[in-house]
Amino acid sequence: MSLPESAVQHPNIPAAFESRVRAHPARLAVQTMEAGCTYAELNRAANRLANRLQTERQGGLEPIALLFEHGAQAISSILGVLKAGHFYVPLHPHHNAETLRAILADSTAGLLVTNRLNLDLAARILPPGCSVLCLEDLPPDLPVADLELPLEMDHPGAIFYTSGSTGKPKGVLRSHLNLASNYTVTGRIGPDDRLSHLFSNSFGAAAAHLFGALLGGATLYPFDVKSAGFEELAAWLRASRITFLHPPVSVLRGLITGLPTGARFEHIRQVTLGGAALYRADIARFWEIFPEDCLLLHEMALTETGVLAMNAIRFDTEIEEERIPPGTVVPGKEVWIADEDGERLPPGETGEIVVRSELLALGYWGEPERTAAAFRADPDHPRLRTYFTGDLGRLDGSGRLEHDGRLDSRVKIRGFPVDLVEVEDALRALPEVRDAVVLAQETPQREQRLAAYLVPAGPTGISPAGVRAALMQELSDYQVPAAYCVLEAFPLTGNGKVDRRRLPPLLGLRPGWLPEPVPPRGETEEKLVQLWSGLLDVEPVGSRDDFFDLGGHSLAAGRLLSAVRERFEVEIPLQTIYENPVLADLAAAIDNDEKGGRPLEPGPPLEKLLKYLEGF
Repeated sequence: MSLPESAVQHPNIPAAFESRVRAHPARLAVQTMEAGCTYAELNRAANRLANRLQTERQGGLEPIALLFEHGAQAISSILGVLKAGHFYVPLHPHHNAETLRAILADSTAGLLVTNRLNLDLAARILPPGCSVLCLEDLPPDLPVADLELPLEMDHPGAIFYTSGSTGKPKGVLRSHLNLASNYTVTGRIGPDDRLSHLFSNSFGAAAAHLFGALLGGATLYPFDVKSAGFEELAAWLRASRITFLHPPVSVLRGLITGLPTGARFEHIRQVTLGGAALYRADIARFWEIFPEDCLLLHEMALTETGVLAMNAIRFDTEIEEERIPPGTVVPGKEVWIADEDGERLPPGETGEIVVRSELLALGYWGEPERTAAAFRADPDHPRLRTYFTGDLGRLDGSGRLEHDGRLDSRVKIRGFPVDLVEVEDALRALPEVRDAVVLAQETPQREQRLAAYLVPAGPTGISPAGVRAALMQELSDYQVPAAYCVLEAFPLTGNGKVDRRRLPPLLGLRPGWLPEPVPPRGETEEKLVQLWSGLLDVEPVGSRDDFFDLGGHSLAAGRLLSAVRERFEVEIPLQTIYENPVLADLAAAIDNDEKGGRPLEPGPPLEKLLKYLEGF
C-alpha cells in the first residue's frame, strides 16, 4: 500500500497552495457568478485573516468556525485558518439555526468568522464564550505575507459534522493529509481546468473539490444548486465551460432529466459522482449528454475515510450490473470485509467494509471512546489505522468492491429483516420510476412499516397502485411499502444528497392513489371503519377500501380478528379477512355470521394463531 506522491510532497496544505501562488500568481483561482480572483489575490486575502488570527488567538491550535455562503470569502477564510495553524469548522447559513447552535457548542469554537451578510444569524446561534469576527471589518493595513508555520501533514485541518444515526451531529476531525490526499486519486487536473464546486463547504466532499482545484493549479467555480435550480445549473456549466464536474448522483439525475433532446456538454472531460447508488439507466442517459471522450468516475467516499473505491467508466465500458459497484480500491487504502466478530471474510461474502490506511480522519471530535471503537490502531505500524465503516459490502475475486448499503439500512418488518436498499433498487427498476427512497416509519402501535417516495421517470407520472402491484410480483409481501408519495423532485441537503428528514410524513395518511372514501353504511361498517383506522393508523377509511391497500398485513389481520371477536362477539376464521378484504364485504360476512347463516370453518384456537403470527 503506497501513498499518492502529490499527497506528501509538501509538509502541509498552506505550503502546497503557496507553491502554486509563487508559480502562477496571476492565474485565476476562484470564479463566482459575481467576480473572480487570482491565486495572488486569494493568497493575500487568506494571509490577512491568518495574520489577524495569529495576533488575536493566542495559545496555539484551536477550532475556528466559519459562517459563509457559497463563495470566495469562504474559500479565503478556510485557507486563512489553515495558514494560522488552526483548523476550521464550516457552517452553512441555510442550515437550521438549531443545528448550527449544536455544532458550534459541540466544536467548542471560541471564534466565529463571518461577513456582514450573516452577522444577524451569527448573533442568534452564538454560544457563550464564542466571539464574532467580521471579515469586512478587518483593518486594511494587516500584513499579507505568508506565515510559513512549521505544520505537519497530520496536523488537524477541519471538523466536518454529519447527521449521525441518532440525528445528533457528530464531528469528524480530519488532518491536512486526509484533506489533501483525496483530490490526488482523481488525477488529470491541470492549470487549464475549471472545476465545479457544488457541495457546501460544510460537507466533507467539498474539500476534495476545493483542494483538488487550488492544489492542482486549476480554477474553482462555486455554484449553489440548491438555490439556483437545474436549469440555471445547465446554463452555468455551458457559460463557464466547466471541464471537471463533481455533482452528487441526485444532482446529475436532476440535471440530465430536464435537458431538451440533443443538448450536450462537449467541454466537460471528467465527471466524478458520489453520494448515492448509480444505475445502468443513469449511464445510458449520461452518454446522451456528455462527449464520448469524457471519463465518468463513480466513487465511494466517507467523511471518515475520504475516497476509498472508484469505478472508471468510459464510453465503451460494458455495463452488466443494474446497480454500478464502487469498483477498485484507490491507492493508499486497503479494504477488506469483516464478519460480526471483526474477522476477515473470503471474496464473495457480505459483511462490514473495513478500511486500513494512513489517510484516515483523525477521529470523532470530543468522543475518544467512539474514536477508539471505530478507528483501531495497528501495533505493527504506528501511522496505520483501521476504520470500521458501518457499511455493508463484498469483494469479488478480482478485488472489486461492491456496496450493499448501511448496516443500519436493514430493518425488521413484522419480524423479517428487510434491506431498504434492496427495496429502492426494485422500485428504480420499474420503467415509470426515476428515483426512489424508502424509509421505515414507526406506527403508534410501535410497528415498523415501509414508506416509499418516488420521482417519476416521465411526464405520464406514476400510479402507486400499479407500482405496488408490480412490487408484489417481485418481492415478499413484507418488503412491499405500505405507503407511497410521488414528488416532482426530492428535497436535497446542502451537499446534494436526498434530505430524508424533509420528506413529508406518511403515517396516518390515506394512500394518495386510492379513490375518495365511500361513507360507511350501517352499524357494522361504521364499527369496522373505526377498527381499521385504529389498527392501520389511517384516516379516512371508506366502505369500499381494501384492508391490504391501506397497509394491512398478516399480523394486522390477526389483530383485526381479535378486535372483531371483541367488538361484534362473533368468531370468524382468519381466511374470511383474506377472502373479504374490502370493508363492505367483510361487514357483510360478519353480519352473516351474527345471523348464524354461515358455519365457522375449523381452525386453531385464536390464541395459538396470534402467537404464531407474532413470530412474523
